[in-house]
Amino acid sequence: MPRVLFVCAGNTCRSVLAEYLGRRFHGDAWTFESAGIAPGRSADASNAVHVLAHTFGVDASAHQPRDVRQVDVNRFDFVVVIEKDAAAVVRALGVPESKIQLWPIPDPWGGDLTEYETVALELRKRLARLAVRRATRQLRRSTGERSRHSMCSLHGSRQERNSRHG
Repeated sequence: MPRVLFVCAGNTCRSVLAEYLGRRFHGDAWTFESAGIAPGRSADASNAVHVLAHTFGVDASAHQPRDVRQVDVNRFDFVVVIEKDAAAVVRALGVPESKIQLWPIPDPWGGDLTEYETVALELRKRLARLAVRRATRQLRRSTGERSRHSMCSLHGSRQERNSRHG
């Protein structure tokens, strides 16, 4: 299963929402975790935890903000940074550009629950797009394999075809 790490500023808003929404809606196909570049306190995540529980039925009450510098970033297939400052830190930790995705989403910190819900819905959309892209790639790979094998079995190998026409 692909592993995704979400990184934002405090690991109390956007990355928490992304991690738990990812687990809820795509946890059967992906593994999700989160971290921050300047982690806040657990209490700072209360609005995100509230929105996850009341809007999506997700329990994130045990969430503990953590510092991305304390995470083995190399074990992730993708690192989704939710702001440019986080991207710089992730790059400094040695994550190659090919593994970094930037999702510039406004920080709801200090806002009301409506702002948190808006961010959560945007993250939900982006997670769905991520899942669709992966499914499309897998389908193309499997269809391409079947098509190639089908063409060979229907028409024989190129060498066999050329010898018939030679």
